[in-house]
Amino acid sequence: MILDIVIFLIVLFTFILVFILIGIYVIFFSEKLNSYLKKNKYQRWSYLTTFLGFGPGARNSARWMSYIFSKMDNKDKNIFLYKKKIKLGIKILFIILAFFILFLIFSILSLKTIGGLT
Repeated sequence: MILDIVIFLIVLFTFILVFILIGIYVIFFSEKLNSYLKKNKYQRWSYLTTFLGFGPGARNSARWMSYIFSKMDNKDKNIFLYKKKIKLGIKILFIILAFFILFLIFSILSLKTIGGLT
């Protein structure tokens, strides 16, 4: 039983660590894209970062995510590469999250099966 808990905690820690590292990767390239847009396509940056009348520079996640997954500005090589890296990171985050949820479900089910949970 102790070995099962240790293995569970190691896998749990690994999932969390990888999730955090991929999150940092996505944030890093999002900030690179944000600064590139501000410098080279100010109108687009202004539109993407305006939220509830606060003006440019705020975080508007809905506009930002729709922009990342759109084909808008994909002719610019730098924007295309930043968006590609961000999309890859987001997809990996969702895959890791799905595996993490499955891991938790199967861990709980196996504990119930061997009598660990009542």
